[in-house]
Amino acid sequence: MAKLIPSILTKQADEVLEKIRFLESIAELQDVQIDFADGKFVPNELAVPQAIGPISTRLNLEAHLMVQQPQQYFHDLERLGVKTVFIHYESFHNDQEVSAALLNAKHVGMRCGLAINPNTDTGIFDAFMPVLDETLIMGVHPGFQGAVFVPETLGRVKALREKHQNVIIEVDGGLKLANVEMVVAQGADKVNVGSGIWQTPDPKQTIYQFLEILRNS
Repeated sequence: MAKLIPSILTKQADEVLEKIRFLESIAELQDVQIDFADGKFVPNELAVPQAIGPISTRLNLEAHLMVQQPQQYFHDLERLGVKTVFIHYESFHNDQEVSAALLNAKHVGMRCGLAINPNTDTGIFDAFMPVLDETLIMGVHPGFQGAVFVPETLGRVKALREKHQNVIIEVDGGLKLANVEMVVAQGADKVNVGSGIWQTPDPKQTIYQFLEILRNS
């Protein structure tokens, strides 16, 4: 069964903690992702790890770094309690810089994941498979919640799954109750949902609807 990963994207540190407490109340959830953006890699600036402070939670914390220099965040994320960090391939000038950053994340004790934007070929993952713990395919152009899912994402997930059968694939962006089953059918292990939860009238009910779809997928 694919995992549901609720994501939190906000400028307010207090809102991060408030939403984590809400998610903790749902026993079936195990993970949460916090999005960070520097206003440079994407045209949006979000809460920084230092403003949030250490988080005491039973949930596994993921961090998605939509920033130009992700390595500068690693020690702050470690102190925050993050277990898995996703950095963007597009944040770097060359593959050597990407590899160094992934190894740096491991050095500070985090699982490392590599994220790619909709216009980046999934073939770039090939070179990093020996060090990668997870992959993340963006279903939207990153930076803001509520963007429309890019249909070509389905084929990208399928292509990556066919080439790398054992890698963990997470899909992030534009996921709703109406399309999440299609994403899982192409091989996604984890589905990251932000506005598809928080912008609904009853987020808790919506989470249970997502979980039911995933159980039956």
